Amino acid sequence: MKSADLNQNNVTSGFLSSTQSFGLNGMKKHLPLYLLWIFTTLFSLQVSCSDLGVEQGGPAPIDDVVSLGVHPLKVGYYWHYKTVTLKEDSTEGNEFEQVKFEITRHSYNPQTPDEPMFHKVFVNPSTNTRSEYEWLYRNYVDGLYLMGGRMSTDSIDTNILLLKHPVSKGESWISPHLVYHLIDREYQIPDSTVYTCVDTNAVFETPVGTFSCYVFYHRESLDDDVSAKADVFEYYSSEVGLVGVVTMSYFKDTQQRIPKSKRILISTNVLN
Repeated sequence: MKSADLNQNNVTSGFLSSTQSFGLNGMKKHLPLYLLWIFTTLFSLQVSCSDLGVEQGGPAPIDDVVSLGVHPLKVGYYWHYKTVTLKEDSTEGNEFEQVKFEITRHSYNPQTPDEPMFHKVFVNPSTNTRSEYEWLYRNYVDGLYLMGGRMSTDSIDTNILLLKHPVSKGESWISPHLVYHLIDREYQIPDSTVYTCVDTNAVFETPVGTFSCYVFYHRESLDDDVSAKADVFEYYSSEVGLVGVVTMSYFKDTQQRIPKSKRILISTNVLN
């Protein structure tokens, strides 16, 4: 599926060069006409700016605008995490991974032309290299939406309500599960995910700070253990976004949960 391109129009004004062509004598001789011309030109410029959605003084560029919601979005924002193992008593074990995500740019979907979509990429913290594939997000009145993905070999447009917000404890909803297949180098929707808000005021501690969070739960398959599932609890703060993820192995035959891993926010520029 091809992505839609946004063409930006450049508006230029010939105001300065036009006034220079009058000359001083021309100004004196045709002063009433000159003043009328100035008024007419300024009025037409104001109308042109209004037509383009530009207010006098100029609005903040989209790159400087923060899209607020359960996950704040802004071009240039990043989130850096570490992942540690969890012991059976849920205390932290060894660190085994670091991941970083960054919003690099914005674009627009023809279906929602008034709402910018923010492109998030994976960044390798050790090499600072960015992934080729992108995930597109936007905040709307009822929550955080996954709007699709972009890649040189593939692209997809979606309108998936990922996380409801505002949301009440106990609410559930179903979201198509969009993934990027690294081998096939294409976006796929193999199944759906049931999300449930299990808390609206949970405390999660990080090196960045302590946050009051919404907790969203879902269950997924484990690649390394076909006999178990993964119960995933995502902690979101409306101040920062995703601050942590707790994953537990779930065994259906015994109805038992065993702590598996914990992802913790260790650095971000959202609060700057």
